[in-house]
Amino acid sequence: MKLRLLAALAAVLAASPASAAPKIEARAWLVQNGTTGEVLLRHNDRARLPIASITKLMTVLVALERADPDEFAVVSPRAAAVGESTIELAAGERIKVLDLVDAALSQSATAAANALAAHGARGSEARFVELRVGKARALALGVTHV
Repeated sequence: MKLRLLAALAAVLAASPASAAPKIEARAWLVQNGTTGEVLLRHNDRARLPIASITKLMTVLVALERADPDEFAVVSPRAAAVGESTIELAAGERIKVLDLVDAALSQSATAAANALAAHGARGSEARFVELRVGKARALALGVTHV
């Protein structure tokens, strides 16, 4: 029985293409070797398209300039109340800045991004927006909305 199962598995694997590329459903994309910089694959890579989650990226960038990753942030009631987030945070919860960065970037967690912003501007959302806009200008991101 085991021999037949192994033979069937071997037949399936032999029939499957070893290097089948995943189907990418995007208007534009680029795959680059992170070590060498070599572009491996591309599709419509020069198209001007809006960048997804740029606000979260800018939030993390500015927050990390203003806080140590090992520091603890206290989750504000506003951040805890974000409904569309992929993580659950409680008002008053203490969480490492690094963990908030991870959640904001790997899970696109809006609550984590809000907690980072509140921590980075010491509670002032308006101040954090100013910091983010200033950073975008400093990086010459003139067509970016943050």
